[in-house]
Amino acid sequence: LRIDPVYDRVTTFGDLGGGSKKWWHGVLAHNGAIYGIPAYARTVLKIDPFFDRVSTFGDLGSGSYKWRHGVMTTSGVIYGIPAHASSVLKVDPSTDTASTFGQLEGRGYKWWHGVVPGNGVIYGLPSSAHNMLKIDPADDKITLVGHFGGGGYKWHHAIVASSGDVYGIPTDAAAVLKITPAATTTSTRTPPPPTAE
Repeated sequence: LRIDPVYDRVTTFGDLGGGSKKWWHGVLAHNGAIYGIPAYARTVLKIDPFFDRVSTFGDLGSGSYKWRHGVMTTSGVIYGIPAHASSVLKVDPSTDTASTFGQLEGRGYKWWHGVVPGNGVIYGLPSSAHNMLKIDPADDKITLVGHFGGGGYKWHHAIVASSGDVYGIPTDAAAVLKITPAATTTSTRTPPPPTAE
C-alpha cells in the first residue's frame, strides 16, 4: 500500500501472494529501504520506495506470529522482537541477509514491542513473558531482566523519555513499566487515580 499525502492518492504495487498476517511491522533502514518483519511469512519483506519495487529474502521457517516488532540499532542492523518465535531475528540491510540467534523458552506473545534507548541496547517489553528481554547488539548477548509475573498482554508499547528512561504503556498490567538503561533497573508504578474537576 502506497499513500501519497500531497495528492491524497492511494495505490498498491507488488505481487506477494495470498495468505494473512504475512508481515506485521516495518522498519526504515539507513539505505532507504523498508523491511517487513515476518509474522506468518517465511521471509523478510523489502520495499524499495524509490522505484516501488518489492522483494523477499531469507528462509525463516513456518509458524505463526513469529516476530511482532522490529528495531534498528545504531549500526543499522534490524532486530525482530520474538512473539511466538523462540529466537531473535537479525536482519542486515547492507547484505539483505536474515538470521536468528538465541533459544528463548515460553509460548504465546512473549515480548510485544522493542526500543533502543541512548545506550544502544535493545529492550523488549514483556507481554506473556515473565521477564524483560535485553539484547546487546555488540555481541548479540541475550539477558532476561526482572520478574513481572504471569498473565498476558502486560505492556505493548514503550516510549524513550527525554531523561533516557524507557516507559512501558500498560495494556493489561496494573502499573507503568519504567526501565533505567544506565543501570538496567526496572520498576513498576501504579498511576494515581484521576482527579475530579
